[in-house]
Amino acid sequence: MRIPLLLAAAVFVLSPVLAKAQYPPPFGGSQNTYLCHNINQAQALNYIAVVEDQFGDTEFDILEATKICNPVLQGKFAPPGRDSEEIPGATDPELHYICYRIAVRQTNALGIDFQVENQLERQRYRSDQPVEICVPTLKARS
Repeated sequence: MRIPLLLAAAVFVLSPVLAKAQYPPPFGGSQNTYLCHNINQAQALNYIAVVEDQFGDTEFDILEATKICNPVLQGKFAPPGRDSEEIPGATDPELHYICYRIAVRQTNALGIDFQVENQLERQRYRSDQPVEICVPTLKARS
């Protein structure tokens, strides 16, 4: 079964002028911080997906759920030797993500350079092979 998916990127490509960046970034939508938990006893899935994200196009098989990501309601980050910084409370506490392990069939989304800034770091990275897809999810405790 083939399904087209459109994804919101979890990584923000920033301008070269990172010195003026602010946290939280001035963008719309949810500004949740997520804590992800591994999932046990995931069932095998049988989907083929073709997606385009900010790095390029990828076709892949969706294999199984790997983790659930819950919005952080409160907390602090504290680098060694420095004052702690508050984690902003979830702006959308009902928005969760389930991440699925994938097997890439083909992609042109490799080797893309990008920069990120958040409460933990300001860093340059290079993209590698996609390994998971994370899907917005409603969750209820059972």
